[in-house]
Amino acid sequence: MGLIAKTLESHGISTVTIMMYKEILSKLQVPRTLHVRFPFGRPMGEPNNPDQHRVILEDALNLLQRAREPGEVVYTGYRWRREDYGAIRRERETAPLL
Repeated sequence: MGLIAKTLESHGISTVTIMMYKEILSKLQVPRTLHVRFPFGRPMGEPNNPDQHRVILEDALNLLQRAREPGEVVYTGYRWRREDYGAIRRERETAPLL
């Protein structure tokens, strides 16, 4: 995905890559990355967990909007199967806009 992101960026299309392995980040040098500590093959989280998927997607879109320099990496800190993503979504809905 990193190579695809770099190609899209070279054509003026902004991207965010969601990755699980920090070791690969420095080698691929992708423009913007959201790092999640999830099992391989599950960058958006658990199957059938729409709250989790929504939170990860919102984080990726926020990174796309706010990133200021190439190569920016945001580490989410979410733990696999230990977060209440429904509560995170509700908290975000009631938080004031910046």
